[in-house]
Amino acid sequence: MNIEPDSSKPLIFFILGGPGAGKGTLCGQMVKELGFHHFSTGDILRRELEENPDSVFSTSIRNHISEGKLVSSELLLSLLTEKIKKLNENNVKILLDGFPRNKENLDVWKDMELDMEFEVKVSIFLDCSLETMESNILERAKTSGRSDDNMETIKKRIIVFETQTKPLLEIFEKEDKIIRVDAEKSPEHIFQEVKEQFKERKIIMA
Repeated sequence: MNIEPDSSKPLIFFILGGPGAGKGTLCGQMVKELGFHHFSTGDILRRELEENPDSVFSTSIRNHISEGKLVSSELLLSLLTEKIKKLNENNVKILLDGFPRNKENLDVWKDMELDMEFEVKVSIFLDCSLETMESNILERAKTSGRSDDNMETIKKRIIVFETQTKPLLEIFEKEDKIIRVDAEKSPEHIFQEVKEQFKERKIIMA
């Protein structure tokens, strides 16, 4: 399967869903099977903390994560675009995992004129219950070693998702740029459903 080469710009796919919805698992399958690149906003922020723990950015990131809040859009997008540009590939396919998380993220994307540099193809929304999110994160916490994989922070992150991220779905639906996937099903089923939706939209050539 190949992505239709209709632009020389990096092709962006927003991956949306609550904490524990399976975004990372889906992205891993798409990297392996379809040749995408995967950038997780959470991983990028955690890497900044590890590599530059005493920076002003890291201090801000640390404070926000501990409160279950979102870092500034400008900081997040600066880190993201730096990573994407380092790939230096034509028609590169980018999965942005966990972005945008609120309307302000999207507004800053437009204010920074990133649509001039990147082409947003479609958003994928992994839809599952709050109970499933909590269960998945608590299971992940057994081996992840992530400081934010605890019940107190989980509840804060779910509230942020419900109040700030979900309202974005209406925006993407009006633009016909969203694929909704039932994330209560198995990872393999979710992956196959995304592939079928991509075929229908002629994003992937069968």
